[in-house]
Amino acid sequence: MENRILTSQNPAIIAGYTISLLLIAWLSRCVYYGLFHPLCHVPGPRLAALSRWWLFFKEMQGKPHEVILDLHRTYGSLVRIAPDEVSVNGHQAYLEIYGQNSKFLKAPYYYNAFKSHTHNLFTMSDKEDHSSERRLYSHAFSRANILKYENMICDKVIRLMNQMSDSVQRGEPIPLSPACRSLTLGTISEWAFGNPMRLSDDKTFESSLYHTFDTVTPVSIFFQHFPTMRRLQRWLGALRFPFLLNPIGDMEKCVKEGLEKEKMAKQSDLDLRNTMFGNVITKAEQKGTPIEDTQMISEGVLMIFAGTDTTAATLSNGLYSLLKRPDLYTRLQQELLTVMPTLESRPTVMQLESLPLLDACIKEGLRHVCPVRGRLPRVVPPEGWKFGNLYLPPGTLVASTPLYECRNEEAFPKPTEYLPERWLVKDRSNLLAHFQPFSTGPRQCIGQNLSMIEQFLAIAHFVRRFTPIHVIGPDPDLKEFSTLWFKSPLNVELRLEES
Repeated sequence: MENRILTSQNPAIIAGYTISLLLIAWLSRCVYYGLFHPLCHVPGPRLAALSRWWLFFKEMQGKPHEVILDLHRTYGSLVRIAPDEVSVNGHQAYLEIYGQNSKFLKAPYYYNAFKSHTHNLFTMSDKEDHSSERRLYSHAFSRANILKYENMICDKVIRLMNQMSDSVQRGEPIPLSPACRSLTLGTISEWAFGNPMRLSDDKTFESSLYHTFDTVTPVSIFFQHFPTMRRLQRWLGALRFPFLLNPIGDMEKCVKEGLEKEKMAKQSDLDLRNTMFGNVITKAEQKGTPIEDTQMISEGVLMIFAGTDTTAATLSNGLYSLLKRPDLYTRLQQELLTVMPTLESRPTVMQLESLPLLDACIKEGLRHVCPVRGRLPRVVPPEGWKFGNLYLPPGTLVASTPLYECRNEEAFPKPTEYLPERWLVKDRSNLLAHFQPFSTGPRQCIGQNLSMIEQFLAIAHFVRRFTPIHVIGPDPDLKEFSTLWFKSPLNVELRLEES
């Protein structure tokens, strides 16, 4: 009888032992990370030192870099944000980690979450592979090549202005965020692969693809912290399970159609357009470099994501901030009259770039919103890294973001305020040194020329055509994921300029 009782109790006893062992293991891990780990002397939240769950929850809440920047103000230049990861806030350290000759390689866990069928310029870790791939795309993204599309971009800007004008005449507010998204989505898709994505509704400026953007970006954060789930999704996707959602399927389809058109043009001995794909196909043939369709499709999808929301967030926030400053807005209108005497004027980008206040507004808009805020973790090289009095061993993850540079209080007093006047000085060298909205070094945003040209044209035509009546509010509610986007549409009331 006694043996039977012991036998029946065995499962409960085993479960108790198992829970006890797991608890001991967890406590031991906490003691190690908190007291004996090489990073235990780096300050930061206690929970962050014990588990990556702290960082995961902050990221999913949508404002991790604002939170971590506040922690830097409390703890200093180094903040421990995970058991094996440190956030770094310092100008020289930023240049050393991300600069041209950096020895810090990308942390695979962060970038693999964005990998689709194959790697792209953003996810590539190997420096040689990245350099080779970037050389194929560099001509397409050069300023000279993008200026060949100046008329196309201007046409899209004017089309958007006409849509806005129709809404204003109907007495409707303008939702700046979706409106700017419509412009940048159409521009990047036509420039990249000659297949412009159109809005589903010209009156609301909405597109079903916006939901895809807003879904994919937080999901990528989830996959960074739970890479096994990303591998499972790829495996199920390869088996074509019917219940598996494919949020970027429409984008991949559109990109593939654009690629096929470019290849057909080549086979028909037609001149390839100056699209990204057209340039890359030509460049690959000249170099004798094979390039797979899957690779180009992966790059195309990347360009849609990177080229839509980053520029759209900058434009919508910049215009919103300008509209809240009627005095500044009026000054900018007066400046624009020098190159846009009528509402039908189409000044060149070079003419617009010569206007000091417009240039200041665009630079401040980029700095103020800093659309590329992603934490870009790197791995400390084999020789380790000494920062101040602290030594970080090889393999430690270090991360920073262009936001820290753009919010540098010494270079930019009152960094959270939109103050274009700060750029209207003779010596801007210190400002420009910390002006890193596109990051720096060999991994800086390859699309910055396209973004800047879009901004000069869009802001100039908007300010010339409209005058603010009322900024409805509330203030922008930003969400920082892999890209930056607004939860609110940023509604504003405008009136049309008569001449």
